Parts: sequence; C-alpha cells; structure tokens
Amino acid sequence: MQYKTLTAYKKALFWLFLFLFILVFVLSFFTPMLADDYSYSFSYADRSRISSLSGIFSSLEAHRSSMNGRMAAHFFAHLFLMLPKALFSLANSLVALATFSLIYLTIRSNDSGRDFAIMLIVLFLVWLYTPVFGQVFLWLDGACNYAWAFFFIYTFIFPYCRAYLFNLSASPFGRLGKLLFMPLAFLAGSYSEGASFGMLFIAFCFLLCLWRRDKKLPRFLLLSLFVAALGYLYLMSAPSEWSGRTGSFSLEVIAKNIKRMISAPQETMMVLFSLYAVLLTACICFKMQRELIVTSVILFLGAWASIVLFAAAIYFPWRSLLMMSMLLVISCALMLSRLCQAGFRRWLPLAAALAGSLFIFQFVLGLGDIANVYSQYIRREAAIETAVENGETQVWLQPYVADTKYSGAYLLADIYEDCWSWPNYDLAAYYGIDEIYALPSEAGQGGA
Repeated sequence: MQYKTLTAYKKALFWLFLFLFILVFVLSFFTPMLADDYSYSFSYADRSRISSLSGIFSSLEAHRSSMNGRMAAHFFAHLFLMLPKALFSLANSLVALATFSLIYLTIRSNDSGRDFAIMLIVLFLVWLYTPVFGQVFLWLDGACNYAWAFFFIYTFIFPYCRAYLFNLSASPFGRLGKLLFMPLAFLAGSYSEGASFGMLFIAFCFLLCLWRRDKKLPRFLLLSLFVAALGYLYLMSAPSEWSGRTGSFSLEVIAKNIKRMISAPQETMMVLFSLYAVLLTACICFKMQRELIVTSVILFLGAWASIVLFAAAIYFPWRSLLMMSMLLVISCALMLSRLCQAGFRRWLPLAAALAGSLFIFQFVLGLGDIANVYSQYIRREAAIETAVENGETQVWLQPYVADTKYSGAYLLADIYEDCWSWPNYDLAAYYGIDEIYALPSEAGQGGA
C-alpha cells in the first residue's frame, strides 16, 4: 500500500509538471508582441529587419554600446523574434520546466507526498505573488531578460546551496557537467545587472559558510565564482551601462530610489515576507538545522542584493523583482519542508488548500485577461492589415487594455497619440506603415 501511494504521488508530480509545461506554452503563445518586441525585430546597427545570425551579432555589438550590456538576453530576443512564435513558446516552456525542476531538487525529500504538496504551494505562490507575472514569464522580450535570467542564475546557485545545505558534492552535474558549468557561470554572471549581482552575493556567502564549517573551500565552486565574476565584469564594462542609465548620486535621488525599492516589494509581495518571517521564526524556535536557517537568510539577503543597484538607477521596473519573489518562495518552501519533517506534516494539506483557494480565483481572472488582450491584438492586426491593403500611410489604433498582472500588456508601454513616441515608430516600421497613432480613450492603458 505504501509503495502504491509513493507511485501515485510520483505520477501526480509528473502530471503537475506536464500541466506547467502546457500552461506556459499556451499562455506564451497567446501573449502578443509588445513594446520592445518590435524594437528587437530590427538591428541596432543599421535598423534593418533581422533575418540571420550574422544580423543578430552585428546588432548586439551596437546594442552593447548604445543600450545595455545584456548580450545573452537580447541574443535570445533577437533570435526568437525572427522565428515562428511557437518555437519561443516551446523554449519558454522548457525553461520554466527546468526552473521548477531545480526548485523540486532543492526541496526534495524521502516523502513524495510532502514534496508534491510543497511543489503545489510553490506554483501557487509564484502565480500569486510574482509582480507583473505576464511581463516576466510570458512576454517574449521580458521572459528572455528575466525568467530566463533566473533559470541560468539559479542553475549556478544550485551547487553552492547543495554543498552547504545537504553537505553533498559541489559538482552535482558529473564530469562533463564541470566543463559545461564554466560557460554557464560566465553566462549567468553576464546576464543581468541586478540579478547577477545578487547571484554573486549568494555564492560568496555560501563559500564563506563552507569555509567556516569545513575549514576548506571546494575548488570547483571557487573557480566557478571567479568565472561568474568575470562575466559580470564583462556585462558592467559595456559603455552603455555607464552612459545615461545611472541617475544622479545626490542623497535626494538615492533616497527616492530606496523608497521605491522598499515600497514596490511591500505593495506586491508582502504576504511572502510575512510567510518567510513566520517560517523562519518557527525554524529558530524549534531548533531546526543550522544550515537550513543560514541558507534561508542567505537567500533572503540575496533577494535584496538583486535590487540594491537600483538605488543609483534612473528607473526601477517591477520586472526586476522576479528574483526576489522566486528566492523568497524557494526559501519558504525549504523551511516548510523541514518543519513538516519535524512533525508539522498534518498541517501541510491545509496550507496547500489555503494557497489553492487564493490561486484559483487569480488563475481564472488571469486566463480571462490574457484571452481579452489577445482578442484586442487580433483586432489590431486586422485593422493594420486592412490599412496596408488600402495603401494607407497613417493608422489609428486602440491601445491595449489589460486589467491584471498576468497579461504582458499590464503596465507596459504601448502606443501613444504622438506617432513619434516609442514604441509607435517601431510598430510602424515593423508593419511598413509611415505613422501609427493611438486613439484617445479614457479606458486606454499605456502605462510606463
């Protein structure tokens, strides 16, 4: 009977991950091209439409000088924008599946039922408390810059966490994995200004803890951190990272930025902070494993480290909070798993039911909003097609109206009444039209 129950939970976990894969594929496919997608359809070198790998590389060279140094993220954006949308949806689903598989490996125990319930809670919490969910998981350019960044970054962090928390081999990927891990370390280090900085901070903290506990440092992890730091240096040495992307260093500007950095997490994921505080307190009170408590604190501090550089930035997009929300969820899942192991398992189904009841309402609302924006996209495409067929050089379009964070269009720059505003001129170039205008509308939403 026990064996049958174990097998049933493993099957349930398989179906859960299959559902995740299909869901991300479908929602990515029905999230239309938005804002930066039109810009990255063109080369930053000569404004030609990108149609080859050579065109991507010449564009990235110019992009590094004029926009930012995120070469990997924008390589993927350029690549998938010149390919059929289904290929991006497939790749995005695989990245999401790999990300949550790594999270599962982090919290996995010898109790399949507990692991299944906690993974359910993880998925519920990510859906509920990821700020601007559609922008970071479903929108093409946003996913390449944020969700994919977290995948590479967490893949890098995983062996450090594994070595300290579980006292296992520093290289979980085998001999071949060691060779492949070095390019991945460079890639992860060069992927994102904020998230990669948080990653380096977390890896450094785990190395300090390993040295303090074991009186030695794993050479593989030490070398990996060095390579990742080189990647970060490559990212931040891009001329564009220091020309116009940082704000004034006056105390007034920094104070305003810090206020935004605190108010945004409070507004979007206060429940996660409260849950983290309760679980951490419980782990301390019930004298759980020291490595568990230290790991949860490192992930918490790393979450804040991932946004600390925005204190000197000229803007702070909520998309940058993805790493914070994901690390908080992982930390909570780890502590919850260990507390269940210590005798609190009976409360786990209740916790899953509570999170599930909150999830189901937001899930249905999110699906409806994504479908609604996609229907607006179909109408917009039809209007543009008609205008092109009629030889019109000017087109007036209705801005997208998105009501929830699950649509990629929510709080994202859309078209404006001025045809020379961005991204109007990139939409016009994409469709071969001279000028595109937004129709005035009180309901229109083109938030920055």
